[in-house]
Amino acid sequence: DRDGKPVGFIKDTPWCRGVVWNYNDAPGIAGETTGWKVKMSHPPRCEYVDSAEMYVTVPLDFNRAHFGGMRTPLAWDPETGRPAVFKGLIGFEYVRAAAEKAHGAGCLTMANGTPGEWFWLAPNLDVLGTEWDWQDWRDGQRAWTPPSDTELMYRRALCGKKPFCFLMNTDFALLTPERTRRYFDRCLAYGAFPGFFSIDAATAPYFTRPELYERDRPLFKKYVPLVKTISEAGWSPENTLLEVSDPRVVSEQFGTRHVTLFNPLDRALTLKLRFPKGRPVRELLSGKDLSPSGDWIEWKLGSERACLFVVDLHDYMSIIFNDETILLIP
Repeated sequence: DRDGKPVGFIKDTPWCRGVVWNYNDAPGIAGETTGWKVKMSHPPRCEYVDSAEMYVTVPLDFNRAHFGGMRTPLAWDPETGRPAVFKGLIGFEYVRAAAEKAHGAGCLTMANGTPGEWFWLAPNLDVLGTEWDWQDWRDGQRAWTPPSDTELMYRRALCGKKPFCFLMNTDFALLTPERTRRYFDRCLAYGAFPGFFSIDAATAPYFTRPELYERDRPLFKKYVPLVKTISEAGWSPENTLLEVSDPRVVSEQFGTRHVTLFNPLDRALTLKLRFPKGRPVRELLSGKDLSPSGDWIEWKLGSERACLFVVDLHDYMSIIFNDETILLIP
């Protein structure tokens, strides 16, 4: 730190009862035993980086012995004007070198906690995601507070065609079936995988509680294959498949044939949609077929409801299980 002392935070949490020590893990740091050498001493393999944006850390490293080991520029302490290493660039150098090692061995990289404030980690990662509580405290109770379109589009745009994954960290006793359905719908709209973890990132994880995952099993069976399909197709920054009459509605294209529609409002909407003329369309959640003529089609969409349309159906098939269509795949 500024005073030349090692930095550590005493924590009494389910995931650490002790001290969280801060290290500079950039690969260029000299020394016989360094954070990089300890963590990367194994043979090349797929690399997972937890807490990629280093939230339990101080922002600056003042150890002058580390300056020469950095490949990125130094920063300045705004209070003293002294040079230091910014932790965001430690993270960048670590992730970049880990990606070079993994990709050189034909493996992949994945990180938790990004993209958030540090957009510069995204190019070197293959799978990105974050833990998030969509039920924040307001007026003494847990309110439903999903991310805004701005927050979600920021992450979707940075991930581009790469997968993005959510881990819901919340009080599952208050995550009602209706809120859970809303979670799945919003994730589908942006092509994000809906995951579940724990109220405190450690205790009573969701998938150890059959009363939760058995309750939600129909949602997993319906939504996850569809998210997988559009994730593999890859997000497209330009929507050429669907025009929507209401600009408040979210519409995103994936690949050349899939397009999502999402109503973020707290009330149902009656919309007008227009697809390319003469190309058969199916809405995959309902199984409803459309025959666009190039004119506007009326479509009703409930509050916090998503739709997934596929244009051209020639290579799609339905899988039927117990008289229920559970999956539509290319």
